[in-house]
Amino acid sequence: MPSTKTLEVGGGEIWHVKPGQVIKFAEGILWRDLPMFSWNLTERFQGPKLYLFDTNPNPATPLAAMTYWKNINTFTALVSVHPGVKKKTTQKAPVLANMAQIGRSTLARALEHSPGTRLGKNSELHAPAPAQWLRIAGDALEKLCAEAKERMPAGDFWRVGGGSEILCW
Repeated sequence: MPSTKTLEVGGGEIWHVKPGQVIKFAEGILWRDLPMFSWNLTERFQGPKLYLFDTNPNPATPLAAMTYWKNINTFTALVSVHPGVKKKTTQKAPVLANMAQIGRSTLARALEHSPGTRLGKNSELHAPAPAQWLRIAGDALEKLCAEAKERMPAGDFWRVGGGSEILCW
């Protein structure tokens, strides 16, 4: 049976939230009022180099950028395979449906572009993120690939070997 959770909302204020209770802030209701979730997620998925240039509050170190990139990919991979998310939100929040496709782009960015290219620059910062996708959502990625509904442009490593478009990762 789910239990009451403690939520520290800042300024020393602590709320005790019962299962199913609506969490309402002055700005809106948590989760229901996230109209810009997909925009923010898309913004965060520009790759780890984004964090090197983000000046809010300060640019990240390479290690911090790699960690942030791994963390947002871990979160997205977990959401992509969570049965509650898949079942309940596909119609209510389409942005949460088919999030495994984001994993495909993460893998391609990390593994398909040589360091001498624009997309391959800082490739060492990408490495932990696809590992998380494979650990957490490998089955979902495999299923997505088996369906072969979408194609992705190939990176230069693949093209050098004679490949063209990638059906999947």
